[in-house]
Amino acid sequence: MKVKSLFLDIIGTSQVTRRRKLAIKNASSTPDGKDNISDTANFLHPGKQLVKLVSVKEVSNRKRLTFKSVDKPLPYFKPGQFMTLELNLSETCLTRPFLISSSPEETKGNEGIIEIDLIRDDEDEFLMHLYHEAQVEDIFQAEIPLGQFFYEPLRDSSHIIAIANNRGISSYLSMAKEIKNGHLDLSLTILYLEEKIEPSLIEEIKNHHLDQVDIIPCSTKDYKDILKPFIQEDCSYFISGEEEFVLPIKKELLSYPIKERRIRLQITSLRKDIASLKDYPIDLINKEFTIKVHRGIRVDEIRAKASESLATALEKAGMKIHTACRCGYCGVCRIKILEGEYYINPDNDHRRIADKDFAYVHACATYPLSDMSIRMNIPDSF
Repeated sequence: MKVKSLFLDIIGTSQVTRRRKLAIKNASSTPDGKDNISDTANFLHPGKQLVKLVSVKEVSNRKRLTFKSVDKPLPYFKPGQFMTLELNLSETCLTRPFLISSSPEETKGNEGIIEIDLIRDDEDEFLMHLYHEAQVEDIFQAEIPLGQFFYEPLRDSSHIIAIANNRGISSYLSMAKEIKNGHLDLSLTILYLEEKIEPSLIEEIKNHHLDQVDIIPCSTKDYKDILKPFIQEDCSYFISGEEEFVLPIKKELLSYPIKERRIRLQITSLRKDIASLKDYPIDLINKEFTIKVHRGIRVDEIRAKASESLATALEKAGMKIHTACRCGYCGVCRIKILEGEYYINPDNDHRRIADKDFAYVHACATYPLSDMSIRMNIPDSF
């Protein structure tokens, strides 16, 4: 129905019920086996799927891993989103998120690919294995796409000030590629705040669209002075990197007359020095507690360190927990606290109000401060 005028629109609306009844009356009595809406939804959001590693190459100080789908077409995603990979390691199933560095255009067709950039991290067993041991032809279970860190024209300005360090810049590489493909109409100014700049990465981003993409390498030490010239009312601000990188920059931006809805965050990992967080009881940092885990009618006990999240403790105990962002944002790892004390960084607490009232937490960003009792869902694989 076309919008013509107020009067004509009212008349047109009054005809909707009559036309619907007429269409139903004239319809075939034979059931239509097709469900186009569900088919489209399943294509765009396939859930978990198998992917095969087809290429591993060095790109500056990182490795670029390229995957192809094994069992179904790769889904469309928006530049800035991430994917997760599952790996069975040390008798447990681990899940980690990875920023997508390829563009949505590259996923199309039977030969579609999706890429992630991997930075070495020997403190994480999953990342260490993937960086050192992953080989071409390896099969992984992946979940694509995930995350809300993307340009939305109804919400965001068409001029984005994109701030990142080495661990967060992959999202903007994906955006730059999509701008070059002509599918993303925006101006992207990237403030690359990093003491160890990767020159080849800068060149790769610059080569994608010189008119609409600008990347400015800067030192992280003087980011406050760097931000000042870019404080504008008609911009959106995207920040991507570790928690200790993202949150101070967000706080600095909010000290200017910038509305919080203009700021988008992508936290790639939580800080490891949890003792430095606001109001954390540092005298408990070396303590270890007993956690009773309720799964259906089953109750198990595990040990958990005060310095580790509940999600990490569950994984180390061999219990599978469905996670996605692992930074306290998405709520995929949501569990209920039945008893006990716990800590959540107040600057990174993204639970719904009702969840706070009824003691639901995001396990990836919750740390035990006493013996606890929790209830969690049983993953499909159990």
